[in-house]
Amino acid sequence: MREGAETRLLAQFGAADLRRLAEATLAIVGLGTVGGGLSLHAALLGVRQLLVDCGLIDVENLGSQSFPDISVGDPKVFVRAWQARLLNGDCPVEPIHARVEDLGFARLADADLLVSSLDSRRSRLAVNELSLSWKIPMLDLAVAEAGQGLLGSVALYHPGVEGSACYACRMEMQAFAAASREGRPAGCPSWRARSAPVTAPTLASSALAAITSGFGMLWAIETLAGRSEALAGRLLLLQGLPVRVSEVRLTRSPRCVAEHHSSLPLREPAGDTVGDLFETACRDLAGEPEVLVLHGRVLAFGLVCERCGDRSGLVRATQALTDDEVRCDRCGAEEMVPLALRDRLLPSEAKPLFDLHWPELGLPEDDVASAVLGDRITHYRVHPRSERGTHGRKESSW
Repeated sequence: MREGAETRLLAQFGAADLRRLAEATLAIVGLGTVGGGLSLHAALLGVRQLLVDCGLIDVENLGSQSFPDISVGDPKVFVRAWQARLLNGDCPVEPIHARVEDLGFARLADADLLVSSLDSRRSRLAVNELSLSWKIPMLDLAVAEAGQGLLGSVALYHPGVEGSACYACRMEMQAFAAASREGRPAGCPSWRARSAPVTAPTLASSALAAITSGFGMLWAIETLAGRSEALAGRLLLLQGLPVRVSEVRLTRSPRCVAEHHSSLPLREPAGDTVGDLFETACRDLAGEPEVLVLHGRVLAFGLVCERCGDRSGLVRATQALTDDEVRCDRCGAEEMVPLALRDRLLPSEAKPLFDLHWPELGLPEDDVASAVLGDRITHYRVHPRSERGTHGRKESSW
């Protein structure tokens, strides 16, 4: 930032708060009309940002999401990163063009605040799981869907505050189940289908989004500055016409389906292969693990063609399998099926994989695997992201 640009910021926030903001990391998931606005506010304050969004800019976005006309067809994260750097070239911004569900489970574990600005409840639940697992505050921003009037909301869920609610606490079991199925096609989809959540556009104006993102940034500043306890468990409701601001107190639901467990103590990378992790876990647990658990990943153990019976011995995460890998070489069938699916591995199943590196199994960077022995459990970051890692990126003119 140009010398002197922070003069008014110093007068407003003070040097200590500005230093805390500059040292903080903000992960914003969803870079549409609300999340994109908050990103620009954060850039002015020099907050390091991780921007996560899988979407491309449509023509319809130009009327409300403050994208330049020439950006149609480009990933939202790259354009948002470019906009943030225009405001403050010293602000560290990392765009990640991916669904939050496809990121390694520990990819955002080092963030100081998670901001969810998504249309899909299913994706919000994924952010909520990260919040609970890594004990990171979650700021949830939303604007009303079409037909519900001019409504915005800001809520702070803080798993570090005793008794604080999480996003899922507001859901009864039926609503939670419906949210988990959100965006999935009807009927019986393919075993490896990863449909992106399909939800109706909010059709919110940029003015409503600006109000919501503005309040959201005020709450984000308080949270990153270490003054979030008073805001934890609060839901701010913003009504445009007639103008009304109200607040609701949220409490922990005793029937919440989410796991309000203690923070996962994540250990440093345990080598590059399955065998390295197993060996490390034996030392840490003082015995051979009974099972290795993958978080949100399912391995296909071999493939078989239902048409001709041909088999493949490939072992790979289902979300990483390509069309070519599942196509039958013998008869040309479009999709072979797995001989077995596993999200946890017994020692007898893990040992044949000992020489495989985690990328060979299709696990994304900064994913997590756990080793269990009795009531003891250890968690490891696998396939750690290198300093030059480009996960989720592609070449972009932005």
